[in-house]
Amino acid sequence: MANPRLGFIGMGGMGSRMAARLLAAGYAVTIYNRNRERTRLLEKQGATVAAEPDELAAHVDIVLSSLADDAAVIPSALLPSRSRWAAAHLRCARSSRRRVLDTNPPGS
Repeated sequence: MANPRLGFIGMGGMGSRMAARLLAAGYAVTIYNRNRERTRLLEKQGATVAAEPDELAAHVDIVLSSLADDAAVIPSALLPSRSRWAAAHLRCARSSRRRVLDTNPPGS
């Protein structure tokens, strides 16, 4: 995978900076944030903005996320298309790993 299409969920302080670095490095990046306003700056820098997390997952090879809490992590862990990208989903969060696994057990 020479030039993977990257998706990034969570445009807070850390996620927006990480996504900006990926854009600056020449990657095609699709982004999503619950608050659409937080995507505007990166959209101006060339990121594609997805309307929903599952739309993002359907159009990228690798999904990364930087999410603040369980309320943000759980919906992204339960995407209908999660089986397509679960193996390549990298997450940066202070969320409860146990709660995510209880909601979305391996092999489900």
